[in-house]
Formats: sequence, structure tokens, C-alpha cells
Amino acid sequence: MKIDFENLSMSEIVGLVNDPNRCPGAANSIRRVLQEAMLPSNSLIVEIGSNTGFTSIEFALRKPDSKVVGIDVNKSSVEHAKQKAKKHGVKNVTFYVDDATDIKKVKPKSADL
Repeated sequence: MKIDFENLSMSEIVGLVNDPNRCPGAANSIRRVLQEAMLPSNSLIVEIGSNTGFTSIEFALRKPDSKVVGIDVNKSSVEHAKQKAKKHGVKNVTFYVDDATDIKKVKPKSADL
């Protein structure tokens, strides 16, 4: 199967090659965000544009008393994220294919972060 990379979005490429797509500063940045946010127990953390799940999974690992939702428009990225969460035994994270301009999986104004 020949793939036309010129017409793929960044999200599609990330999902296709299963790139970890870590945020700048990786886990250290996530730790600092959580320290500054001072979220209560049972928080809802939503990541829009979760790609292959690195950030959402890190949030879930560092905040096991909370629920994390990762949303991405790319089905392949979401599938990789689900597999990665399962592989690492992370149960408080869920990934959905959804459009950031019209999110259906999360109620408006329900997220803590």
C-alpha cells in the first residue's frame, strides 16, 4: 500500500507511525502543570488533540484518583493511545475519536483541566 504523505495531516502521520509525540519537557512539564493546577480528587482532565496518548496517560498515572479523557480527530492515533494505556495498565484514561470544534464525548464546562 502506497501512502501519500504530502496529503496527510500531522495527526495522521503521528498515528500512522505510532510516534509517542511527547510534549516539550515531557513528563516534567506534566508534573509542573499538575502542581500549579492543584486539582481536587476526582477531577476530570480533558486533553484535546491527544494524538497517541503520551500526555493523557502521564496525567492519568500522576493523578490516579481522577478521570482523564483524550480526544483526537485521528482514529489511528486514538487506537494507538488505547493500546498504550492497556499495555501500561492505566485504567483511568479513556480515548475517543471526536472533533475539537464539536466535542460530543464531554459535557461543556465539565472539565477541571
